Amino acid sequence: MRKKTISALIFVLLILPALSTLFHFDERWVLLQMRGITAPHPFPEFSGKKFWGKEYQQAFEAWLNYKLPANVLPAKTFNSLYYHVFNKTYSHADHIIIGKHKSLYEKGYVAAYVKNALPDAGKLDTLANDLLTIQEGLRRHGKKFFLIITPSKANMTPQNIPDSYFVYNEKQWEQDITALSVKKLRDSGVQMLDCCELLRANAEGDAFFYPGGIHWNDPARVICINAMLASLNLAARLEEKERQIAIDANAVDGDLANLLNLLRPPVRYDTVQIRLNKRDVPLPVKTALVGGSFASGIMDYLVEANIFHSLSFYYYFTTTQVYTTDGTQTAGGGGGGRPPRV
Repeated sequence: MRKKTISALIFVLLILPALSTLFHFDERWVLLQMRGITAPHPFPEFSGKKFWGKEYQQAFEAWLNYKLPANVLPAKTFNSLYYHVFNKTYSHADHIIIGKHKSLYEKGYVAAYVKNALPDAGKLDTLANDLLTIQEGLRRHGKKFFLIITPSKANMTPQNIPDSYFVYNEKQWEQDITALSVKKLRDSGVQMLDCCELLRANAEGDAFFYPGGIHWNDPARVICINAMLASLNLAARLEEKERQIAIDANAVDGDLANLLNLLRPPVRYDTVQIRLNKRDVPLPVKTALVGGSFASGIMDYLVEANIFHSLSFYYYFTTTQVYTTDGTQTAGGGGGGRPPRV
C-alpha cells in the first residue's frame, strides 16, 4: 500500500508539469502564477553538448520549477498565513511594508521619507547648475526644458506608515526637507512642477494612491499633466471622456498587492478609471520625456489624448519608444517595446 501511494505521488508530480504545459494552466489561472519573482522558462532544447555540460539539466530543472504548481501553492499558502495572521510579508525580495489599514509601501520610498535628512548644499548646488546648463543649452536651440517632481506614496500618505519606522530626532522634522530641495531648485531658475505640492493643494493624499498600489492614480495624473501643459503655455489640456469606478484594482492600481503572492490578493477596493477624449489635431510639437514608471503614466495619457505630434519616451534611460499621430510606435534601443506601467 505504501509503495503504491509513493508511486502515485511520484506519478502526479511528474504529470503535473506536462498537463500545465499542454493546457497552459499556469497562464490561465492566477492561482498558479507567481508575480515579480519568476520569469517564464521555455522547455530546454536537447543537445549532446548541453547534456554533457550539464546546461540541459539546469535548464530542465528551471523549467520544472516554473511549471510545477506544487511549488507555487505552498509558497502562496505560507505567504497568506504570514500576511493575515502575523501582518508580515517577505515577498518582493522583502521590499514591501505592510502599513496601517493594510496600506502597502515599497521599502525604498519609506526609507527616503522617514530619514528626512537635510540635503547636501553642495550636491544641491551642483544639481541646480547642471539642470540650468541643460535648460539654457536647449533654450539656445529653441527648445524648452521642464522638470517634473512626481510624488511618492510615502510622501503623500505618511499617516499609514508603521510607527516603528519613525525613529528620528524631533528637530529634524521641523522643516519639510523635500520642500526645501524644491525651493532651492526653483530659486535657482529651474523650470519645474512639484506634483507633491500641487496634489496636496487639491485634496488629501489618500485620494491619489490606493492601498495595494505604489503608483499615483488616474485623477492625480490628469491634474499634474494639465498643470504641466499650462506651465509650458501650451494650448492643450486633457479632457475626460468618461470616469468609471472599478471594484477590483487592475494590474497597475494593485501592483504591490499582486506582488505579495497570496492565495487571494487584497485588491478589492474602489479605483477610479479615467478615459480621455482624443484631440483631432495634435500640437505640432516634438517632445521627449525621460523617466521611470511614474513618467510612463504621464506618457500613457499624452499618447491617449493625442496631445503632441511626436513623443519620444526614454524609459529609465534604456528603452526608447517614439509615438506619432498616425498611431505608429517605433522601438529604439534597450530591447524596444512599450514599457508596462507596473
